[in-house]
Amino acid sequence: MIIPNYADGTITAADGYVEAVVEDSDTVAIQVYGTWVGTLGFDSSVVADQWADQAVKASSQTTATTLVTTTTGNGLFLVDTKSVSNIRVYSDAWTSGTANVRIRASRSSK
Repeated sequence: MIIPNYADGTITAADGYVEAVVEDSDTVAIQVYGTWVGTLGFDSSVVADQWADQAVKASSQTTATTLVTTTTGNGLFLVDTKSVSNIRVYSDAWTSGTANVRIRASRSSK
């Protein structure tokens, strides 16, 4: 069994990303903060390097039906990860600044 993981990193350029192994986790929280201008995307995978868009819920949203795959601002984003093994945040378009990214996976007790 893999213990749910975490990652901390920064994105400062067009090819930047922060990735975490989240296998055996139920939920992931992604915090984006800093001073930056650009678009960040969210991806997940079951097989390494086979990425697909991952819909996430901004914590400020009141319904689970309001999901996004990109963000242009800071925030806390939540995602159900029961069926994926990796999560990443990547720069989809970049202008300037530093986006700090913190990824935390958790597992419900059973």
